[in-house]
Amino acid sequence: VAALIATDDENIMGRTIHSVLRFVHPWQLKENIKTGKINKTLAWIASNYDRLIIDEISMISAELFDLIVYAVNEYNSDGRNIPLKLLVVGDFLQLPPISMKEEEPALPAFMGEYWKDFEINKLTEIRRQDNSEFLEVIKAIREDRAKEAVEWIENNIGFHPKEDKEFKGSSIFSTNKTVNAFNQDKLDRLIGKERKYKSVIEGEPPSITSRIPKEIVLKEGALVSIGVNNLKRGYANGSQGEVVELNKTSVKVRVFRTNEIETIGFNTQDNIVPESKKNIGYITYMPLKLAYATT
Repeated sequence: VAALIATDDENIMGRTIHSVLRFVHPWQLKENIKTGKINKTLAWIASNYDRLIIDEISMISAELFDLIVYAVNEYNSDGRNIPLKLLVVGDFLQLPPISMKEEEPALPAFMGEYWKDFEINKLTEIRRQDNSEFLEVIKAIREDRAKEAVEWIENNIGFHPKEDKEFKGSSIFSTNKTVNAFNQDKLDRLIGKERKYKSVIEGEPPSITSRIPKEIVLKEGALVSIGVNNLKRGYANGSQGEVVELNKTSVKVRVFRTNEIETIGFNTQDNIVPESKKNIGYITYMPLKLAYATT
């Protein structure tokens, strides 16, 4: 699984498209296609994986999209090669495409020459939000019914320009420094003993490690955000809840969206080298963070 930027590929435990196809600048990809060097890379992918998945396709320009599809088609045209399937995923009403040429705006992938060759499947079931009114507002924004959306937001959502330390939900700030200070203040206000959950790092951990704290300090009653998915239990990355019990290796959280108490344990992310499938390091951490404030 690959994405255009590092944040997205880490969220899905994949790699950037540049890393997967081994190019830094678009001209290098063009050169690798011209010389046939790209075929070696695609052959390795095909021999180790069922398909190449590109996430956040809305960020891929039509020009880059056409280059990638052309390269895969040329590779697959050689009957001696293991066929490689290509799947792209994304939402064109979210992030815009990034131009391969700074002086020119980018066209979206669906305006590329090869888009017509793809079978399109639309995902219509929303899994991370069940508030019907809010979903209608999001739909209105996507359909350019701005006035309708703004009226609902003004009537149902309050915006406060100053800090409100008595507010029980999440507040949005512009800097991580302010977020950390606000979260710490709210934690300090809670009565009870705190418990620390330290991260363990071995070898060369995955790049996501840079965004995981060395330790997290919690108290019962703390507002937290969950950093892992468990759709069977009804929560996902970003779901919020309240800490109800602190144990040595786990935390019990009452998840707001389900009102169920879930046991959240330590999570391990390995750093596996795709070519050799060797695990060269890992990080084990508690996938929770204070959620009184965020950026």
